[in-house]
Parts: sequence; C-alpha cells; structure tokens
Amino acid sequence: MFAELIIPFLIFLPRPFRLFAALTTILLQLAIIATSNHNFFNLLTIALCLLVLDDRFFGRDEQRTLAERALHKPGLGIQFTGIATLFTAVFIFSASLPAIGGMFGAPIGGKIDQWSNLVRTWGLGNIYHVFPVMQTERRELVIAGSRDGETWHAYRFRYKPDAPDQPPPFLIPHQPRLDWMIWFVPAQSPMAMYWFDRFAWRLRENVPQVTELLAHNPFVDKPPRYLRVEAYQYRFTTPQERRERGDWWVREYLGPFPNPPPGNP
Repeated sequence: MFAELIIPFLIFLPRPFRLFAALTTILLQLAIIATSNHNFFNLLTIALCLLVLDDRFFGRDEQRTLAERALHKPGLGIQFTGIATLFTAVFIFSASLPAIGGMFGAPIGGKIDQWSNLVRTWGLGNIYHVFPVMQTERRELVIAGSRDGETWHAYRFRYKPDAPDQPPPFLIPHQPRLDWMIWFVPAQSPMAMYWFDRFAWRLRENVPQVTELLAHNPFVDKPPRYLRVEAYQYRFTTPQERRERGDWWVREYLGPFPNPPPGNP
C-alpha cells in the first residue's frame, strides 16, 4: 500500500526522491512477477519507471541531458521547474481523489468529481486499475459435455486452474484472454454472464474458432448434446498434501453454476 499510494508522488520531488520512487516501484513489480501472473501490466509499469531514471543513473555524465540543457537556457531555471512540478503534482493528486476515495469505500462527489471527469475527457488521466479489490478466494468453473446425459467429459483449458494435478503455468507477458476473462464469471456480473452464455453456446455448436482456444475438446468429431457448468472453490495444496497426493490444487464442490452465491468481483 505504501509503494502504490505514497511512492508515486515522490516522482515529482528532487532527484534522490525520484530515484527512490522508481527503484521501489520496480522492485515491487519484480516481486509481483515472481509470485503471480498479471500478464504484461507489471512490465508496462517498469517501462514507465525507466523514464524517471536520468542519464547520470546509467553512468552518462559526459553529456548533459535534455532537461539539464533546458535549465541552462535564459528564462528557465529552478524556479520554473519548481512551479511546474508543484502544478503537476496538484493536478494529478486532485484528479486521483475520486479513485482514491473509491478504493476506501468513500466516493468523492461534487466539484472534485466533476474536475476528475473533465481531466479524463482530455486523456490526461484515468482511474484504470487491474483489481480494485483483491480476492481472498478462487472460484473456478468446470465445463463438461455429454451426448447421453449420463457420461460427462470435461473441457480442459490451457492456463486457468482446472484438474487438481495440473500445475499453474508461468505465462508472463502472454495474456490468455479466454482464461483471464472466465475468472470473473463466478461474480455473475451482467457483462460476464453475457459473453459466457455465448461462449457456452459456441461450445454446444462445436465451433472450431472457439474450441481451438482450449487445451482439450472431448467432442472433436461430433458436438455434445448437453452442457453443464459446475462451480468449485480452489486453493493451493499445502506442502504435505503436495507430497502425499502430488496435486497442486484442492477443490471444493459448490454446486451447479449459477446456483452458488456470486463470488468476489
């Protein structure tokens, strides 16, 4: 929380603070990459941090940077830089207030909200985020098909948690769109349910453009007559469970989807 809420504002302070902010953010992003899959988002953040590092950081003292040359021109100097920095910091902070308030469950309205909306219409800022609320549980959907209503065969996905013995892949910077989006379906938001219904219908029709996105289609020659979707709650196995059973996941059956209560958004 410190690195994400406080550190970014240090970018607008003098050089030692800027370097500290950049290096702290890069370290955080590397830690996230080492422990989770967030596709290319962390790499984008690291790329932005590189813009904060100056030539001196990379050992290029022999040539002045563009910023240093600009400061030596008549009419420009520390006073101008300080005013511009202060204006930028106030601008970004005020535009960020609605997003900050939303994170803490205290939406900010009135003039500040109008100001933030005005800023975003010009493309100068946004409230983009990957996850506004971190999930504490993992619900996954298992889709199976049948031709007789008695014998069921499960579809296998390439990346998302599926069979208990399937290890989680390391896929950065690839973003498997289908596996990524299906993670949000258990929350049962209207948008997620809209596309998931159509995805299931395409599986029922055995459309090649859809089935080729999967790791295994049990109905290659002839489409299934029935489909069922079941919800499970997943967690990683403990080291002892991993040694005893060889599984990566432990899953608890929650019931046919969408009967279980919606999970976290």
